[in-house]
Amino acid sequence: MSNPIARINGGFPATCRLALSAAAALAVTATAVEFENGVVEGSLDTTLSYGGSFRTTGPDPGNIGRANGGTRYSVNGDDANLNYGTGLISNVAKGTHDLELDFKKLQDVSLFLRGTYFVDFENIRGDSPLSDAAKREVGRDMELLDAYISYDLPTSVPVNIRLGNQVLSWGESTFIQNGINVINPIDVTKFRIPGSELREALRPVPLLSVSLQATDNLTLEGFYQFSCDLLCRTGSSDAAGCLGHLLSFIVI
Repeated sequence: MSNPIARINGGFPATCRLALSAAAALAVTATAVEFENGVVEGSLDTTLSYGGSFRTTGPDPGNIGRANGGTRYSVNGDDANLNYGTGLISNVAKGTHDLELDFKKLQDVSLFLRGTYFVDFENIRGDSPLSDAAKREVGRDMELLDAYISYDLPTSVPVNIRLGNQVLSWGESTFIQNGINVINPIDVTKFRIPGSELREALRPVPLLSVSLQATDNLTLEGFYQFSCDLLCRTGSSDAAGCLGHLLSFIVI
């Protein structure tokens, strides 16, 4: 059910994963708080969740190198299989907050911020085989995602300018990639955390974007991207799609 102030979503169904593992979120709760004073008015949207991932079958010897007791010739791609056996492989509490502010003395100017954090109690534990660098990425993290200023030009034709880290969506493509809607990369490590949402997986990029509504049926958009970023940590269980030495976890 839904209303402007609060939304409550039911638990996620368990889903099968690459390693015949299962992930489930106990509950996801989202609430929005609106506020206003003499300077700004805005809203704060908070989403909290808790969930876990379970590996339902043990590692296949064909995915483990001979030097590590398996039958695979190479030992360069078996880190995740050595790190995670049958049972609990992820135990996550997480939260995401969206803050939107409209400034009364600066008409047509607004600020949007989105932050997220999580703690994976299974991967942060002291006897975890992951390196300290890997634990910092898959064991716990706090990150500012979107952070941009938006300005509506006072013109007869509606023009919106946004500057900062943002997600820019140009259409949808569920099955065929590499179209025009590939402006923002997908962080699969975030997307596979139990209870995750699409907004947490889409990586904001630093952009200057402009949108002009020429007519009721025609909108012109353009952007300039200032820089790009990299993803993934080798040896973790929850990522896919990386190349080279980061391919070690593609099959677990």
